[in-house]
Amino acid sequence: MELITESELLCAADNKSVIAKRLTEFHVSKASFIDGSVYDLIDIAASHNSILLYYYVFEEQTNCLINCSILSEALANDPVLGEYYEGEVFSDSFFNVLYNMTLPEDDPEKKSSYHLNNLKQYERDILIECQRFNETVDLEHLSFPIGLKAFVPINGFAIGIDIEQENSIYSPAYDAAVDIIASHAEEIEALIKEDRIKQEQGEAKLRIQLLKDNNFHNCKNKALRQKYASDLWTDNKWIRDLFSDAPENRRKYPERRYLELVELVYAEYRSDKSIVETLQEPEN
Repeated sequence: MELITESELLCAADNKSVIAKRLTEFHVSKASFIDGSVYDLIDIAASHNSILLYYYVFEEQTNCLINCSILSEALANDPVLGEYYEGEVFSDSFFNVLYNMTLPEDDPEKKSSYHLNNLKQYERDILIECQRFNETVDLEHLSFPIGLKAFVPINGFAIGIDIEQENSIYSPAYDAAVDIIASHAEEIEALIKEDRIKQEQGEAKLRIQLLKDNNFHNCKNKALRQKYASDLWTDNKWIRDLFSDAPENRRKYPERRYLELVELVYAEYRSDKSIVETLQEPEN
C-alpha cells in the first residue's frame, strides 16, 4: 500500500469533509485492520460520519547509522567470525567508542574526544570505516515517515490500517556493517586463534606457578585463596594482561575468570596432592 504524505492525507480528508486528527502516540485496544489504503479509510469515516485518527512512524536516528546493535548483528551473521564470542572480536572499549560516535551532537552523554590507544589496530580501522559511512548518511531522511497507522472509531470499535514503507534506510547501515566485518574477518580470525594459543599457554604457566607454591597450598578456605589471588594479581602485570584488555587504571580488581581458574587449580591440588611431583613446564 502506498504511504502518502501528511499534506496529501489532510487534503483527501478535507475533500470528504472528514476531520483528521494527528496522534502523538498510537494505542488501540479494540480494532480491526483492513487491507486497504488511506483513501478507503477516509471513505469509511465519511460514510459513518466519524473522524480519522492517524499517527506517522519515523525512522530513529540510531537505526540510520552503524551503531553497536547493528554491528553486533552483522558480526553474529558473519560466516567466519559468527562462531566466535563477541568479546573475542571486539573489546568493551571499542563498543564504548562506537556508542559515543553515534550519539546525537546535542546528547549530554556525548564526549568531544575519546582514547584509542588501548584498541587493537583492526578495531581502530573498523571504527574509522563506520564513521566514514555514518558521515554519508543524510539524517534529513528522518523527517520523512516510514509508516502510517490510522483508524476510524465507530461505536466503541475501530477500523484501521497499518502501512509500512518497504524501503527503510535501516538496511544500508546493516549492509555496510556486513561489508566492513567481512573485509577484516580473515585478519581478525587469525589474531583470535593466536590469542587463544597465548591464553592457553599463559593459563598453563599460571597453573604450574600455583601448584608449586606452598603458600597457595596453605590457602585452605576460599577467603584465603581470594586474598592470595588478589595479591598475585596486584604484583604481576603479566597476569593482568592475560585476563584483562582494560586500561591499567581499570584493572585494580581481579577478573572473575582469573579467580575461577584459581579455584579450579586448588580443587585439582586438593583432589591429588601428588600432582605437584609430576609437573612439567608448558611448551612456549
